[in-house]
Amino acid sequence: QFACKDTAKILVTVVEAPTANAGPDISIIEGNSVKLLASATGGNVSYSWLPALFINDPTALQPVVKPPRDTSFVLIVLSNDGCGIASDTMKLFVYRDIFIPSAFSPNNDGLNDTWNIPILNIFPGFELTIFNRQGQVVYQNKNSNIPWNGKYKGLLQPVGVYVYYVDLKIE
Repeated sequence: QFACKDTAKILVTVVEAPTANAGPDISIIEGNSVKLLASATGGNVSYSWLPALFINDPTALQPVVKPPRDTSFVLIVLSNDGCGIASDTMKLFVYRDIFIPSAFSPNNDGLNDTWNIPILNIFPGFELTIFNRQGQVVYQNKNSNIPWNGKYKGLLQPVGVYVYYVDLKIE
C-alpha cells in the first residue's frame, strides 16, 4: 500500500464586472455648467462619456458639462481586465428663459390641459402654491413639478383668475 499525497495551490483573482449609473436627469439655465452625478462599480475600470462635446473631461466619472441645448449623455464603464462593459444614459435639459404660462384650458382636448412652470425643475426645493379668488389653496406642489390639472378635491375649478406663489427655497 502506497500513501501518496500531493497538494497544489492556485491564486484565483475575481474581478467585479462593471456597472454604470449616469445619474439623474438634470436641468440648467442656458450658459450655466453642472457636475454630472454619475456612479460606477467594478475593479480596474475606465470611464468615457458620449458625446464628448461640452464636457470638461470625458474620461472622468463626474465631469462638468456646459451644453448649449438639451443633450443626452451616455456613461460607458469599461473593465480594463476584460470583464465587460456597462453603459447608462442621462438627459440634461437646458432652459433658455423663464416661461410662466398665463392661461390654460383643462378641457381634455390635448391642448394646454395642464399648467406648470417648467424651469422649476432646476430648483429642487421649490414650493408652488395656487390660490383661488377667495384666497383658498387649490393646488400645492413641493419638489415634484407635477402640472396642475385645474382640479381641487377632484372637481374642476371654475374659469377665473388664480394667484400663484413660488418659493424657490434658495438660501
